[in-house]
Amino acid sequence: MTEAKVQIVKTEDDRMAEARLEARFESIATTAEDFYVIDQDTHGQATELLKGLKALRKEIVSYWKPMKTQAHDLWKLIRAREKSMLDLADDAAKGIDGRLDAYENELAAKAEALRKEEEEKALAAAVALEDAGLEESAEAVLDVIDRIPVVDVTGGGMSVSLPKTEGVHFRTSPDFEVVDVSKIKQEFLIPDLKLIRKMVTAHGFDATKIVGEGIRVFEKKTRVVRT
Repeated sequence: MTEAKVQIVKTEDDRMAEARLEARFESIATTAEDFYVIDQDTHGQATELLKGLKALRKEIVSYWKPMKTQAHDLWKLIRAREKSMLDLADDAAKGIDGRLDAYENELAAKAEALRKEEEEKALAAAVALEDAGLEESAEAVLDVIDRIPVVDVTGGGMSVSLPKTEGVHFRTSPDFEVVDVSKIKQEFLIPDLKLIRKMVTAHGFDATKIVGEGIRVFEKKTRVVRT
């Protein structure tokens, strides 16, 4: 597959255009900062100033858009390459992890089978002792049964053991799953503000009938400036 090469390049014209934008912005921003509306004349001037800022904003967005597009394309290319490599590494790790789990589960099953075998032998010995009238000895054997550990199937002894590798160990940590949303405390339920706003935009004051009385719908006045 041929990879696209993306490079952000600023020409001399770009740099000059950016300098002009910065100069205009500094000038109009300084004027706006020190401007006060005190009468009809200054109200009209403020409106024109607001229109000028709106127009300048459009120019700023237009100037940076091509470079933002290039940067985004480059980011997507880098992210795709990173993801492909990470996916390979993750898939390989999952495969090894699964085979480790299978081996350890098999080991545990064998250990449990051997433990049960030891338990059955001890029970048989206890029954034989009881039949022979040695009840105290039989009770002692039964007490030992409760303390029979899992058999070490890798080394043969009576202790638990798994192959150990430096840098690899088991770590336990709490996890959770939601089983009943209605029983979760209110402070842990985050409202979907995006969905609520969509309902308010579509239904206005009637949105409370859909969302519930937990929101207050009000009129918000926004100044619209057309250039």
